[in-house]
Amino acid sequence: MGVSSQKPTQYLLDQSTIDFLKDTIRTHIPDVSFKAFIFGSWATQTNLKYSDIDLGIMGPRPLSSK
Repeated sequence: MGVSSQKPTQYLLDQSTIDFLKDTIRTHIPDVSFKAFIFGSWATQTNLKYSDIDLGIMGPRPLSSK
């Protein structure tokens, strides 16, 4: 048995997932001065099919935990 040199299948976020994330974030953080971004394996395209989505929020001030 040899080692396969074939690259793993690349999985990208589909539009329905992107729309869900955008809607959810805007529902809870309506202030448009805050921006959301992905990082980790989905951002670097090294994710597996069921990898979690790492999501960051950046804005002009800390968010309330409430």
